[in-house]
Amino acid sequence: MKTKLNAKWIVGFVDGEGCFMASLIKNKTIKYGYQIQMEFVVTQHKRDVQVLYALKSYFKCGQVGPNKKKKGNVWAWRVRGLQQHLDNVIPFFEKHPLKTKKQIEFIRFRKLCLRMQKKEHLTPEGFPECYALAETLRYDSTDMEYFVEKYENPN
Repeated sequence: MKTKLNAKWIVGFVDGEGCFMASLIKNKTIKYGYQIQMEFVVTQHKRDVQVLYALKSYFKCGQVGPNKKKKGNVWAWRVRGLQQHLDNVIPFFEKHPLKTKKQIEFIRFRKLCLRMQKKEHLTPEGFPECYALAETLRYDSTDMEYFVEKYENPN
Protein backbone atom coordinates (compact mmCIF):
# COMPACT_ATOMS: atom_id res chain seq x y z
CA MET A 1 0.00 0.00 0.00
CA LYS A 2 1.49 3.33 -1.08
CA THR A 3 1.03 6.11 1.47
CA LYS A 4 0.25 9.55 0.02
CA LEU A 5 1.04 12.53 2.21
CA ASN A 6 -0.01 16.17 2.21
CA ALA A 7 1.58 19.14 3.95
CA LYS A 8 -1.08 19.56 6.66
CA TRP A 9 -0.87 15.90 7.62
CA ILE A 10 2.95 16.07 7.75
CA VAL A 11 2.85 19.12 10.03
CA GLY A 12 0.53 17.36 12.47
CA PHE A 13 2.52 14.14 12.35
CA VAL A 14 5.85 15.88 12.95
CA ASP A 15 4.31 17.90 15.79
CA GLY A 16 3.62 14.58 17.50
CA GLU A 17 6.39 12.27 16.33
CA GLY A 18 9.27 14.47 15.12
CA CYS A 19 12.34 15.98 16.73
CA PHE A 20 14.82 18.66 15.64
CA MET A 21 18.15 17.96 17.34
CA ALA A 22 21.82 18.87 17.45
CA SER A 23 24.50 16.51 18.69
CA LEU A 24 27.77 17.77 20.12
CA ILE A 25 30.36 15.15 19.26
CA LYS A 26 33.77 15.35 20.93
CA ASN A 27 36.49 15.28 18.30
CA LYS A 28 40.09 16.19 19.12
CA THR A 29 40.94 16.66 15.45
CA ILE A 30 38.49 19.57 15.11
CA LYS A 31 39.69 23.07 15.99
CA TYR A 32 37.27 23.68 18.88
CA GLY A 33 37.07 20.05 20.02
CA TYR A 34 33.43 19.47 19.05
CA GLN A 35 31.58 18.65 15.87
CA ILE A 36 27.99 19.89 15.66
CA GLN A 37 25.73 17.43 13.85
CA MET A 38 22.20 18.51 12.96
CA GLU A 39 19.50 15.86 12.83
CA PHE A 40 15.78 15.79 12.08
CA VAL A 41 14.14 12.54 13.20
CA VAL A 42 10.64 11.10 12.98
CA THR A 43 9.95 7.81 14.78
CA GLN A 44 7.24 5.21 14.45
CA HIS A 45 6.50 1.60 15.40
CA LYS A 46 7.81 -0.73 12.70
CA ARG A 47 4.27 -1.84 11.83
CA ASP A 48 3.80 1.68 10.37
CA VAL A 49 7.23 1.95 8.75
CA GLN A 50 5.58 2.75 5.39
CA VAL A 51 4.85 6.24 6.76
CA LEU A 52 8.57 6.81 7.32
CA TYR A 53 9.36 5.68 3.77
CA ALA A 54 6.61 8.00 2.50
CA LEU A 55 8.24 10.91 4.37
CA LYS A 56 11.62 10.00 2.88
CA SER A 57 10.05 9.98 -0.57
CA TYR A 58 8.15 13.24 -0.01
CA PHE A 59 11.23 15.14 1.23
CA LYS A 60 13.63 13.32 -1.13
CA CYS A 61 16.25 12.85 1.59
CA GLY A 62 17.19 10.94 4.71
CA GLN A 63 17.44 7.32 5.74
CA VAL A 64 14.94 4.89 7.28
CA GLY A 65 16.05 2.21 9.73
CA PRO A 66 15.68 0.79 13.23
CA ASN A 67 16.03 3.38 16.00
CA LYS A 68 19.06 2.21 17.97
CA LYS A 69 18.35 4.66 20.80
CA LYS A 70 15.02 2.98 21.57
CA LYS A 71 14.71 -0.74 22.18
CA GLY A 72 11.95 -2.72 20.63
CA ASN A 73 10.20 -2.17 17.36
CA VAL A 74 10.77 1.57 16.89
CA TRP A 75 12.00 2.75 13.50
CA ALA A 76 13.18 6.20 12.45
CA TRP A 77 13.49 8.40 9.39
CA ARG A 78 16.62 10.52 9.93
CA VAL A 79 17.94 13.50 8.00
CA ARG A 80 21.50 14.43 8.96
CA GLY A 81 23.18 16.30 6.11
CA LEU A 82 23.27 20.08 6.49
CA GLN A 83 22.52 20.61 2.81
CA GLN A 84 19.50 18.27 3.02
CA HIS A 85 18.16 20.35 5.90
CA LEU A 86 18.75 23.59 3.99
CA ASP A 87 17.28 22.33 0.71
CA ASN A 88 14.40 20.13 1.86
CA VAL A 89 13.43 20.23 5.54
CA ILE A 90 13.77 23.93 6.40
CA PRO A 91 11.91 25.30 3.33
CA PHE A 92 9.00 22.93 4.02
CA PHE A 93 8.56 24.02 7.65
CA GLU A 94 9.05 27.69 6.75
CA LYS A 95 6.12 27.35 4.35
CA HIS A 96 4.10 25.08 6.67
CA PRO A 97 4.77 26.09 10.31
CA LEU A 98 4.35 23.60 13.12
CA LYS A 99 1.46 24.23 15.52
CA THR A 100 2.95 23.21 18.89
CA LYS A 101 6.06 24.10 20.89
CA LYS A 102 7.91 22.03 18.32
CA GLN A 103 7.90 25.25 16.25
CA ILE A 104 10.33 26.69 18.82
CA GLU A 105 12.63 23.70 18.26
CA PHE A 106 12.39 24.28 14.52
CA ILE A 107 13.27 27.99 14.83
CA ARG A 108 16.39 27.12 16.85
CA PHE A 109 17.25 24.32 14.42
CA ARG A 110 16.86 26.63 11.42
CA LYS A 111 18.94 29.36 13.05
CA LEU A 112 21.80 26.96 13.78
CA CYS A 113 21.68 25.43 10.29
CA LEU A 114 21.88 28.91 8.74
CA ARG A 115 24.84 29.80 10.96
CA MET A 116 26.58 26.59 9.98
CA GLN A 117 25.89 27.31 6.31
CA LYS A 118 27.79 30.60 6.82
CA LYS A 119 30.56 28.59 8.55
CA GLU A 120 30.10 30.61 11.75
CA HIS A 121 30.68 27.47 13.83
CA LEU A 122 34.26 27.44 12.51
CA THR A 123 35.18 30.92 13.78
CA PRO A 124 36.37 31.97 17.25
CA GLU A 125 33.45 34.41 17.54
CA GLY A 126 30.77 32.11 16.16
CA PHE A 127 31.63 28.77 17.72
CA PRO A 128 30.58 29.62 21.31
CA GLU A 129 27.22 30.95 20.09
CA CYS A 130 26.65 27.91 17.87
CA TYR A 131 27.66 25.59 20.71
CA ALA A 132 25.21 27.31 23.10
CA LEU A 133 22.42 27.09 20.55
CA ALA A 134 23.24 23.41 19.88
CA GLU A 135 23.03 22.78 23.64
CA THR A 136 19.38 23.87 23.55
CA LEU A 137 18.71 21.34 20.77
CA ARG A 138 20.28 18.33 22.43
CA TYR A 139 18.13 15.23 22.77
CA ASP A 140 17.95 15.67 26.54
CA SER A 141 17.67 19.47 26.61
CA THR A 142 14.93 21.06 28.67
CA ASP A 143 16.23 24.61 28.43
CA MET A 144 13.29 25.98 26.45
CA GLU A 145 12.97 29.25 28.41
CA TYR A 146 16.58 30.23 27.66
CA PHE A 147 15.90 29.91 23.96
CA VAL A 148 12.64 31.83 24.02
CA GLU A 149 14.37 34.82 25.60
CA LYS A 150 17.54 34.77 23.52
CA TYR A 151 16.85 33.16 20.14
CA GLU A 152 13.17 33.46 19.36
CA ASN A 153 13.64 35.91 16.49
CA PRO A 154 15.59 34.13 13.75
CA ASN A 155 17.82 36.19 11.46
